[in-house]
Amino acid sequence: MDEGKIDPTNIQIRPFEDISALKTFHSGNRDLDNFIRTSEVHDYEREMYGKTSLVYYDGKLAAYFTLATTVLRNEWLRTPVKGPREQIVRPIPSLLLGRLAVQEDLQKKGLGTYILKLIVGKAIKLSETVGVRLVVLTAYPDNISWYGNRGFHMCVDKHLKISSKESRTKPFMYLDLKLIKETTSTGKDPSANKTPPSNPTPLQ
Repeated sequence: MDEGKIDPTNIQIRPFEDISALKTFHSGNRDLDNFIRTSEVHDYEREMYGKTSLVYYDGKLAAYFTLATTVLRNEWLRTPVKGPREQIVRPIPSLLLGRLAVQEDLQKKGLGTYILKLIVGKAIKLSETVGVRLVVLTAYPDNISWYGNRGFHMCVDKHLKISSKESRTKPFMYLDLKLIKETTSTGKDPSANKTPPSNPTPLQ
């Protein structure tokens, strides 16, 4: 284990619960912190908009992530997906990584990467019983390169335009699960460690 890196054996993932540690969660991102500190996370749970999991390290709250389902417009992809009979599929079924935040004192120690591997593994497993082709997220500008270094691609520029007067400030990024599965089955090195493996260490 490299000095300063997290020990995966000390990580636990639990379903969301209202605990006092939520009120002091601090990732350095106001939006992500406010989501978990306020009633917003409870609203998402109650209305079934997204499911949040809490990540503990050495028994203390270390991170959280929120997952939901979504679709992504095919024309936004760098390489459009073709369906049966070579037809272009318009909406691509996807797993949405709505939020991923790590406590500030545990950042840059491998915890975020570990959680991302777990999420991709969940998506691969889900794709065995439900149509899921992509993992999709909206990236804060400061995090675009972080996700890019882990295999995610920016959607084409035109997706940023919402209307003639409004544009997105957080671009969509995506990871193609089919390519991950094909790479894993052939035994090739997944993009020189840029693409998270589809079978992360299982967590209890």
